Amino acid sequence: MAEAGEWLPYVSTLAPCLLGFALYFYAPYWGVRGVPGPPALPIGDVAAGGGRGHALPKGTWLWLAPGVLARDAAQFPEPGEFRPERFEAGCEEERRRHPYAHVPFGLGPRACVGQRFALQEVKLAMFHLYRRYVFRRSPRMESPPEFQFGIVLGFKHGVKLRAIERRSPA
Repeated sequence: MAEAGEWLPYVSTLAPCLLGFALYFYAPYWGVRGVPGPPALPIGDVAAGGGRGHALPKGTWLWLAPGVLARDAAQFPEPGEFRPERFEAGCEEERRRHPYAHVPFGLGPRACVGQRFALQEVKLAMFHLYRRYVFRRSPRMESPPEFQFGIVLGFKHGVKLRAIERRSPA
């Protein structure tokens, strides 16, 4: 079994990329409702639509759909492709992307207060699981998977994986 120290840098780099991709490709929630008035909207009318003449009057409720934002090819080239490296901190694609194109934990004063904790928890879980097991897709897993849409996104029939214990080097 690999020593714990050997895995930590790899997991610390890989986990945010994979988690970023998972939250991008399979947005866990359908929408975020903007609360009318400050601080979600400034006092008075608001210009919207990138300056194309749309106006939102004060008190308008806004719904942000992260799953729709994630399919914008202008922000995410090849939006349907498995490319977790697009979420590597400081990568070129991230620098070109609009800062609000990927908002899995929300933004502003109503952003998820548990974001850092959630990311750290995923890193630790990956570290502990991947140092002991290799994971493979089970032949019993549906392809493509069916989703169950609710308050959060889920898999209709669960996720079926095979966990194969790693062997210590001889």
